[in-house]
Amino acid sequence: LIPLLLLPAFINPQRFRWVALVITTLFWVLAFAVGTRAFYLAILVAAGFSWFVVPAIGRQWLALQCRCAVTGLIAYLAIFVLLPSLMGFSLSSDLVRLTSLGAVADSSGRVLMWSEALWLAWQHPMLGAGPMQFAGVEQQVRELSKILGLAWHYTAHPHNTVLQLLAEFGIPFTLILGWRVTVASHRLLRTATKVKDTNPQLVILLITLVTAFVYSLLDGSLVMPYTQVLASLVIGWTLAVASPDLRPGILRSPIIGRMQTHAIRMSALAMSIFLVWLAVEPFDRIIDDSKRYVARAPEGLLNPRFWAQGIINLPHDQRYPFPIFQAPAQRE
Repeated sequence: LIPLLLLPAFINPQRFRWVALVITTLFWVLAFAVGTRAFYLAILVAAGFSWFVVPAIGRQWLALQCRCAVTGLIAYLAIFVLLPSLMGFSLSSDLVRLTSLGAVADSSGRVLMWSEALWLAWQHPMLGAGPMQFAGVEQQVRELSKILGLAWHYTAHPHNTVLQLLAEFGIPFTLILGWRVTVASHRLLRTATKVKDTNPQLVILLITLVTAFVYSLLDGSLVMPYTQVLASLVIGWTLAVASPDLRPGILRSPIIGRMQTHAIRMSALAMSIFLVWLAVEPFDRIIDDSKRYVARAPEGLLNPRFWAQGIINLPHDQRYPFPIFQAPAQRE
């Protein structure tokens, strides 16, 4: 969100400039408090992209981001370092990892997860192992547990979007998707750099997408549902801005017809109502299933992610036996 938050300052500088700067600064404070190394690397790549590839608007965006980052860093030091020290205690954050070269270079198990993702892609090259099946691979659970010093530990994703697609959806799907994304990115970039009067919306949206993509190569951000929703909105927004001919009025053109337009709208409404019902109606049954799971699971352990609760990796599935269904002595 941080790259996108400055967009109002470019659309209407007189009304929204200071509002955008304040909100972006607050998000920088949160970034310094809970941000990861992947975030800082993604921001650095976005800075290079904005400076060298889209300089007309990108350098203005980068200058404002630097102002917000410096102000946010000062506020972070005052709130999370100076104030706690005056009160006699200290707070830790991921920013500490940047103080030493060894901590910065530490992969935190990512190299293992990436190798396991490649192994899974090798085992299932055509169709992949299936969505979210990486979490149930016994080998990565066992090896990661040794690294972290735990009786057992699993990771929901390999912290790399491309490798996760390879492992879970297969090589052909990943290649086709990668080709489509590459072609679309080339066309969007050509549109953003070719137009004389550069559209600030398109440039900042492209910077946002570059940041998100780099971040997804080191983190599992695109696995989360809310991140996927935001990514869909930003991608759709970008395509709409880059294609002036793509207007809502095209749905009312004679080619499609008015009846088809109403059918599309009613179908979308019906699907929305169904999703709301699906989120509310089965709630009691899900709670009962969770209680039964806790009653039979070792040590009453209930993981927050559904694929770690046996819904995908069942106890009798010998392809990817999950350690949670073993006795505590066996897991150790």
